[in-house]
Amino acid sequence: ALNVYVNCSLQYYFRYVAGLKEPDEVEESMETNTLGTAVHYVFEKLYAEKIGANLSADWLNIVSKDTAKIEDLLVEGFEERFDAESLMQGRNHLQYRLALKMIDMFLEAEIARAASEHSVKIIGLEEQLEAVIDVAGAQVKIKGTADRIELQNGILSIADYKTGKVGEVRLREEQLETIATNPDFAKSFQLLTYAWIYLQSHPEISLPIHSGIYWLQQPQKGFDSLQIDGNAKLNQQHIEEFENQLKLLLSDLFDTEIPFFQTEDVKRCAYCAYKRICRR
Repeated sequence: ALNVYVNCSLQYYFRYVAGLKEPDEVEESMETNTLGTAVHYVFEKLYAEKIGANLSADWLNIVSKDTAKIEDLLVEGFEERFDAESLMQGRNHLQYRLALKMIDMFLEAEIARAASEHSVKIIGLEEQLEAVIDVAGAQVKIKGTADRIELQNGILSIADYKTGKVGEVRLREEQLETIATNPDFAKSFQLLTYAWIYLQSHPEISLPIHSGIYWLQQPQKGFDSLQIDGNAKLNQQHIEEFENQLKLLLSDLFDTEIPFFQTEDVKRCAYCAYKRICRR
């Protein structure tokens, strides 16, 4: 939601204040977010038994070869929007096969990592994160869902699965000053938000930590950690600077003297559900 506000504050108003939602109809053809939700569901169910344990190449090999279970879970992941028959037809079937391919490629990449000296211990899956921040005397709750919390060679890592195209999660130190105003940094903003929330709600965790993405279209990249000036470990200075920027963003959002306004960058309107209202 905060990334929507950064992208276009009027879009935020339409969606989250006025409550103008798109019709909640069953899709005739599969949308990207539906595919992503289903793939997330499969990983959540597959890895559930390994919470608190290290991933081993042997276990991952067994899981990856159980294609019947994976296919059943994927159908379950889609069943809110599609029945099994519609998944076997036309474009939907192509997307279904793509989802299976992503899952297979990711598990193969996991096997390769586990077979090396890389140690991964699952701490949590689809974990609900929330923390409170003080903004001009108001207590504002920030929340989100972390796809996977893990220990990578002893370092706590917050991981997000992305089924879309591979993006960039590299920042320079000075770019932290615009992290909450530049929509080009949306993915980095999300990763820093999750890192900040997790540290606020788990004060016992010591820095540094990682926050990054598993790109399911290119799983061979492994865990793509957010890097600031080439450093993949987030330290206290990074977290404090992000918190300052988050407070500035929220102060702007809650300032009754600042109107919700249409973005001047027309390119941001291309996929907006409200562009007809704005006559874009």
